[in-house]
Amino acid sequence: MFAKLKGTISDIFSDFIILDVGDVGYRVETIQNEFLVGEEKSFFIYTHVRENEIRLFGLDTKNQYSLFVDLIGISGVGPKLAQNILKQIPYESIMSAIADKNIDTLLVKGVGKKTAQRIIIDMTSKLEKYTWEGFTSQNNLSQEFRSQAQQALQNLGLSKDEIRDIIKEYGVNHTEEKLELLVKFALKFINK
Repeated sequence: MFAKLKGTISDIFSDFIILDVGDVGYRVETIQNEFLVGEEKSFFIYTHVRENEIRLFGLDTKNQYSLFVDLIGISGVGPKLAQNILKQIPYESIMSAIADKNIDTLLVKGVGKKTAQRIIIDMTSKLEKYTWEGFTSQNNLSQEFRSQAQQALQNLGLSKDEIRDIIKEYGVNHTEEKLELLVKFALKFINK
């Protein structure tokens, strides 16, 4: 089927565009909504074939395309839901949420808690093939608190890997920078 289409946008509708390629207009469903008629545009194309329809999904980058294909390979996630996820959450945020196991980021229209958990479980093993900005956790803990937390956890005799995982997980689930809460969290974390 089609892998990539490059052409001129001739018509814009609420959920798709018409892309003219060599005097043929292709109906392309995209994750982006802001186009101009007459604009030259190139898309990586996923062709979805069903018994009674053929749909073209246009994605801006190879990474978005790969993520889209991996998402629709997850039980309960079809092309429309994968497109919806990519429309509502920026690519980097999706990848960081998967890396950080942050379910809340993935809870958007059409995605419940179980689907978000399934996405994280299925995508975690595939992370190494992706690149994105912000490989580190997107939590809001200050550098000063992280240093204090690291020292406190070292005093408990934890390894560097355990400390890194605990601080990362604490930052995803908590906003309060209190060492006593972190230590309680760490004790629960290591006793899982």
